[in-house]
Amino acid sequence: MTGSGANWRIVHFSSVHLWNDTRVFRRMCRSLAKSGHEVHWVAACNEMPEYELIDGVHVHFVPRPTGRLNRVWRTARAVCRKATSLNGQLYHFHDPELIPFAAMMASKRRPVIYDAHEDLPKDLIDKEWIPRLLGRMIAVPIDWIERFGSFRFAAVIGAEEAIEQRFKRVVPKTLSIHNYPTLSDFPTPSYQPNRDDPTIVHFGGLSRLRAIEPLVESLGLLPPDLKLTLVAAGRCESDSLLERLQKMRGWRRVDYRGWLDHTEMRELLSTSTIAMNLFSNAPNNHRVRSNRFFESLASGVPVITSDLPAWKSIVDEIGCGLAVNTNDPKAIANAIQQIAESPDEAMAMAQNGRTAIEQCYNWELDCQRLIELYDEIISG
Repeated sequence: MTGSGANWRIVHFSSVHLWNDTRVFRRMCRSLAKSGHEVHWVAACNEMPEYELIDGVHVHFVPRPTGRLNRVWRTARAVCRKATSLNGQLYHFHDPELIPFAAMMASKRRPVIYDAHEDLPKDLIDKEWIPRLLGRMIAVPIDWIERFGSFRFAAVIGAEEAIEQRFKRVVPKTLSIHNYPTLSDFPTPSYQPNRDDPTIVHFGGLSRLRAIEPLVESLGLLPPDLKLTLVAAGRCESDSLLERLQKMRGWRRVDYRGWLDHTEMRELLSTSTIAMNLFSNAPNNHRVRSNRFFESLASGVPVITSDLPAWKSIVDEIGCGLAVNTNDPKAIANAIQQIAESPDEAMAMAQNGRTAIEQCYNWELDCQRLIELYDEIISG
């Protein structure tokens, strides 16, 4: 599967992402280990031992201090020191704050890949803790620093095509590796929602970026005789938002579970009637790159998402659900009611989504591209 038949020593490292991150650990690291490579993953965590072998991956943990500045300076240095000590044939890192340290590694003739998970300049504008005006002011210099700080790297990987295009002129060896589902995590489903207790699932957390307020308001507009519960999972962005939501009429239909692990989410999806993937009209939400959206299709569940152009285009092309104006609770309620009361239409949507995953949008296809990139860099 490697192309050259060699087994490599690969080191992934991050100061930000959780050790069991879906993209890095569950997909990249585990897939590479299953292919016979020696894979090391360095992450920050206070609840785990210094080292553990998990699913064939050598996982190394460094302490995670409290506070954003401590993470940037102390954790970043500790993660990079640990990664360097592992003497990898190739290094693959996942946070923009590690660019200066990774550039020093690359200057010592270590092949390094930068994995850009987010469109950082646009992400800064959306950050809750950064005033919007300040975010706009620093977005341009941050864009320049991130892109031109990457010129020493052997390659850059973007989580989507728009990110790839940002780096292409600076680092010619740039490609997209998406966050598509692993087919083995989603056995071929049959659309069988729980008829006695039908559920809508929303796994994006409670945040304004995920249009949670219009969604909860829409639940209050549904007919009383339509039995539907919204199972919401993920962190809430603030206590004040949670208090506002709890005062809304639609909250009585909400079952808020808080943080769920990946297995629990897959189990909920397997018996759900509808999967909600709503997004506000923020700059970083205009492109289709949601794990939960593609995992909903892999589970064979109809989706309701935003009518932003890219989202509407893919939903209409696949025929896997409905796209609505997320600022219009009535439109959201109508879409929920349409799918809930049209089982044949919902079944067709579910089947169309699963077919698209099997043919185009799966991790197995992108994993092969990742391995080919590794092979090209290490062989060269």
